[in-house]
Amino acid sequence: MSSAVQKLRPYAAYALVAGLIAAVILLVYPAGANGLTISGQKFHDLDGDGVKDGGEPGIEGWVIHLFGAADEATATNQAGIYQFDGLAPGTYTVCEELPPPWIQSFPGPATTPPASDGAACEGDGYLNDPGPHGYTVELTQNALLEFGNYQKVSKEGVKFEDKNNDGIRTGGEPRLGGWEIRAYRDTNVPIGVLDQAEFNAGPAATTTTANGTGFYHFSLDPGHYIFCEVRQAGYNQTFPTGLPEECAAGTDETPPLGPQGHAEDLPSGEEEHGNDFGNHKPPCEKGPVQEVLHRDSGRFPGNDGPDIIVRLDQGGIVQNAVDNVTDVNNDNYLIIMVVKDGTGQLGGHTTQDVEISQNYAKGFALIGCSVTLHDPTPSDGSPTIHIQAGANSPSNIFLMDLHAADSGTAGILVEGNGRYLRNEAAEKNAVGIKIFNSNGNTVHNGEAVGNGVGVLVQGNSNVLTDVDAFSNTSHGFQVIGNSNQLLKLDAGDRGKGNGGDGVNVNGNSNLLKEISSFANKSDGIEVAGSLNTLLKNVAGDSNKGNEGNGFLINGSGNGTPNPVELEQNTARKNTLNGFKITGTGYELKSNVSGGTSGQDNGKCEFAVVGGNFNSKDNKANNVTVTPNTDGAAFPTACLGTGPP
Repeated sequence: MSSAVQKLRPYAAYALVAGLIAAVILLVYPAGANGLTISGQKFHDLDGDGVKDGGEPGIEGWVIHLFGAADEATATNQAGIYQFDGLAPGTYTVCEELPPPWIQSFPGPATTPPASDGAACEGDGYLNDPGPHGYTVELTQNALLEFGNYQKVSKEGVKFEDKNNDGIRTGGEPRLGGWEIRAYRDTNVPIGVLDQAEFNAGPAATTTTANGTGFYHFSLDPGHYIFCEVRQAGYNQTFPTGLPEECAAGTDETPPLGPQGHAEDLPSGEEEHGNDFGNHKPPCEKGPVQEVLHRDSGRFPGNDGPDIIVRLDQGGIVQNAVDNVTDVNNDNYLIIMVVKDGTGQLGGHTTQDVEISQNYAKGFALIGCSVTLHDPTPSDGSPTIHIQAGANSPSNIFLMDLHAADSGTAGILVEGNGRYLRNEAAEKNAVGIKIFNSNGNTVHNGEAVGNGVGVLVQGNSNVLTDVDAFSNTSHGFQVIGNSNQLLKLDAGDRGKGNGGDGVNVNGNSNLLKEISSFANKSDGIEVAGSLNTLLKNVAGDSNKGNEGNGFLINGSGNGTPNPVELEQNTARKNTLNGFKITGTGYELKSNVSGGTSGQDNGKCEFAVVGGNFNSKDNKANNVTVTPNTDGAAFPTACLGTGPP
């Protein structure tokens, strides 16, 4: 930043000329040796408030004029002091010259002694226009008359589109015109943060960035300011960054401002450059998609966004992109985005299918913006979206938010190990999402609605988490294999239950945790095999019980009192039994079956064969199952409402 004093250097030469003029005038109008004095300081009003504050310097070389009983001119010294001496009593007018770009802040209309308007300062001998106010005094004693001046401050920057979302303006990134930038007075504590009162007071000035260059410029009076941009739909602010959020005035912002801004204390003459604003326009406005593609915290660190954007409104073909993608961004990823148009809005439908079959040299991702592919040939035996067994990349295959419908085989068919599916949806397929003879895959979020089987997993060590299955004609979730994890699933609900079991698992050492299974035509959760664990699941509830058992457990547990296989599960309002356990060796702890009359299951709350263990605190119709001793045999009688 240039100091205010440095900005005065162009006027140093002017001081010499002014001194010569003053000397000539003094020769024509000699002063008395023992007369009266008019003097004062010409000060630099750094904050432009019309008050001489401590630390505000004098200005050298400034010409002050005297009119009246004597006509003289003088220039201020290094301290900004001027003096007219040897004056006889009488009426005098004292005025300053006002060289551009200076602005007079003192004296003003309310000054004591009263300031004169500009008309009183008209006269000969000026190199510049006179200031708008001077002094007219009846001189009977020495007078102290001061003048204060300031310059406008300058603030400028560029509005740019942050194409790679890195918060840095680079040469190839386009500039954005037509964006409103606002300058707010920063008057309240804490300084540096726009509060609601400052926002409500309105901006001190506004400007609009120029088309082509994105340039904006303010010329303002000195002071504390906060510079903010007005947000535009579809853009996220990426620069400036950090805390505090200077422009976050609160929830009541109309128009809405970008959260970050530039807080500046701008003294007289200050010139601020490079105060830019950067925004990224993601091709998809969906939050989870943006999170995944965030270059710092997302799944693909350092990525510069999609290499190909397939736009349905332009006739884009997904298969062509999958087959021909290259690393256009040179960020070591191959990322394809499928959108309905250029707005970034969610949705869109197209009659296409796609196969991912290549072994890509760089990390591969196929991401939609809630776009649905409809199978063009439903009866041809092919899925709508197919990840083939041979497909791979250094980060495996990532599929997100590209939905599948209308296949007579499967909406999404996954072959191969380690794939990651996020926010995938499948509707009106023979099978919604199918993992076929594959291991270590993840399905995170998403839903299967109106299919045959909603989600079918055949393999080991796969993870299903936060997935919904509603209104499928067969099972909501069907898992065949070992060591799979089923976490936080929703299988059916009131008015949209599945035609078979909510969850059907056959295999060993699988974990079922925090599943909700409601209103299904058969059992809520059915498990067969050995060493499977069920924790904190809910099967049935008032007005949405399952038409079979809440839990049907076959196979075998570990055969010892510990560890516990069935813990903190709840079964209510199912047509048959709450818990029906036909296998042996299971340990039951803190499970609840039934409750009040509106929550009871239709037959037994617990129908358990011999050879299973009570690990305490199980309840049937709110009654603790006895003997309530850890490791005791679980009762084999029908516990609860009716005969098994």
